Amino acid sequence: MLGSDENWILRWFMAAPATLMVLLCVLRTGFGASSAEHSYSTKLNKFPVFNFDDDLKYLCISAVSPNTTKATLYALNVWRYWCMTKGLRDYMDITKIPAVKLNELLEDFYITVKKTDGSDFLATSLHTIRRGLDRILKNAGVGFSISSSTFNSSTKKLKEKLRVLSKAGMSGARSRNVVYFSFSDEEEMWRTGCLGDSSPEALLSTVVKYNSQYLNMRTLQEHADLMFGDIELLKDSQNRPFFARTDRVKRENRVSANKVCYGQIYHEHSKGHKLCPYCLLYKYMYVHRPPSQMEAKSPFYLTARKEVSGMGNVWYEEQRMGLRSLRGVVPKLAKKVKLERCENFTFVSFTQASRKCGPLNSFQ
Repeated sequence: MLGSDENWILRWFMAAPATLMVLLCVLRTGFGASSAEHSYSTKLNKFPVFNFDDDLKYLCISAVSPNTTKATLYALNVWRYWCMTKGLRDYMDITKIPAVKLNELLEDFYITVKKTDGSDFLATSLHTIRRGLDRILKNAGVGFSISSSTFNSSTKKLKEKLRVLSKAGMSGARSRNVVYFSFSDEEEMWRTGCLGDSSPEALLSTVVKYNSQYLNMRTLQEHADLMFGDIELLKDSQNRPFFARTDRVKRENRVSANKVCYGQIYHEHSKGHKLCPYCLLYKYMYVHRPPSQMEAKSPFYLTARKEVSGMGNVWYEEQRMGLRSLRGVVPKLAKKVKLERCENFTFVSFTQASRKCGPLNSFQ
């Protein structure tokens, strides 16, 4: 709870000019915030924490993942801070901004947003902030997403900024000497239940492995951007079913409509159906997934439920898996089988058996 003195300051704070508001916002971080808020602020670049008791704060709260809550609150704080520095106090409530106006604001936001010390955010941080803002809009039920075609011009500005950051060595991607899993490492993962369909987490880890191995997905961003409709269930000229990564959702806004395959997953029962990549991917996409998350533009990777007893076949939440959790899938597998340098294992660590295919002219 805030003290009476602090309440008086915050009331004055809301009426102050933008420049004074920013100064008071920074001073506010010295007040007695809760330990949880303080630790989250310290972890995320010591950005000012706004303690306004409004609906936006509650739109950030996730019952599924504390990390998602923290990241969403952080995105909200960054947006509010940016609005203050720009003299745009009327737009601090992002859920009240019409789509066209918000797109216009985001064009400037992506290019000019800075940390409190005036330095640029890393590219990965900008992605996280964008996802957080989009999550707030989704929770508020505004009816649009800042990743939709309505926001093409602001998305273009974001990509321009990301290219600049990447050239400046500020991509945020971890520099590491990648190491590879041996066949015995993978056998141990199957034997101990780290891979397979014995639990939501194991099945999700298995899908990450096979997508990396067979669908040519080697970076965190490729996995994070994957939508449900980007992997299609097709049939070849011999009427055999297979999964193909076609990036159908991503291609909707492109000039070329040619369907291209970036990898295929067929039935493979030589080691038993329990290890079959097709069967396990099918279970993840069509058996244990919430029906509401089977739309083409639904996020592919969902948060695994901690408890599944009494929940029927649904093993996953109606919520996108967080970037931190997704990044940690492979190092976590390495840790479970007691390998050294766990942090050096990444999506590329699985045997790369994929290759880019040609147009799918013969596929149904």
